[in-house]
Amino acid sequence: MLKLFLVEDEAVIREGLKNTIPWEQYGYRFVGEAADGEMALPLIRQVRPDVLITDIKMPFMDGLSLARMVNAELPRTKILIMSGYDDFEYARTAIELGVEQYLLKPVTKQTMKKVLVELREKIEQAAQADDYQAIYQEEMHEYEQFSRRRFFEKALGGGLSVAETYEEASRASLEIAAPAYNLLHMAVVDIDAWPELHPVPPRQKNFFDPRRIKPAASHILVAYQPFRAEFSVRCGFRTE
Repeated sequence: MLKLFLVEDEAVIREGLKNTIPWEQYGYRFVGEAADGEMALPLIRQVRPDVLITDIKMPFMDGLSLARMVNAELPRTKILIMSGYDDFEYARTAIELGVEQYLLKPVTKQTMKKVLVELREKIEQAAQADDYQAIYQEEMHEYEQFSRRRFFEKALGGGLSVAETYEEASRASLEIAAPAYNLLHMAVVDIDAWPELHPVPPRQKNFFDPRRIKPAASHILVAYQPFRAEFSVRCGFRTE
């Protein structure tokens, strides 16, 4: 469920909205309330609501100032403003702040239901689009790693001419132009699993820790396949 926070200085209106709107039925969980923006802001920072409903005219900090601060700190929070003033300047400022809805009081239960349901659908659609984008990025990353591994397998196996090497490196988004390279092929193993067959003195255990390898040339190219625990590196390097 989406988290919702309510800010309203008139206690009667605040309690009426809190107790008469079936929030859960519309897909929301009521997570907090406050009587003005100054009291609301630290609570909002703590609960990080998906939706903020706020009055516009309040003491200490008004709804527009609160919306401005929440928009800066929690840009994913959607904001609904309620106002008893049909004022163009208020509405224009709210639009500039990216407020989702500018509702004129009194707000009926039916109006609130319509706004909340539409907003929930919009948030869910945006979340779904973000999921699709994340899946796409993950698949592209996997394809890029596969392409780079294939390139290194061909290059290290001597199956590419100089021209083909540069062409395939470019397709794999690898910059390999450099004055010179050292060539190193390594197998990654769990050193703690080797003592019986390959005893290693404790002081040498971390000698080849890859974090101690520092690039001396301007390029270090790595192809890595986690399922085979093996990688190839073309680089100029020195150890500490």
